[in-house]
Amino acid sequence: MKNYLLSIGIPPEQIVCEDKSVNTMQNMQFSKEVIESHGGGIENKKIAFATTNYHVFRGYILARKNGFEAKGISAKTKAYFYFNAFLREFIGVLWEKKIQHILFAAMIAGVMLLLFLF
Repeated sequence: MKNYLLSIGIPPEQIVCEDKSVNTMQNMQFSKEVIESHGGGIENKKIAFATTNYHVFRGYILARKNGFEAKGISAKTKAYFYFNAFLREFIGVLWEKKIQHILFAAMIAGVMLLLFLF
């Protein structure tokens, strides 16, 4: 991304990189730290992240989970990869809220068991 920004004429002193993360959650955490270390508090900042179009929704969720709002800028996904990408994001969203989903499934199973017994 840095190379792209440089190629379109963005001055190097305006580019701040986050290069420690290995997943989206860490990227949001570390990016927040980078933003705060270069410009004070994160409140009232205009923040954007770039990702593939299927990943934007989870990016919003993870930004909020890290205490800030951000706009997602999406890139197109190749048609042949869309099913795999959708499945990956579906599982990712389920995983992010795993406790809520487990409790909800347990509640449904409990209601069904009660209905079956009575």
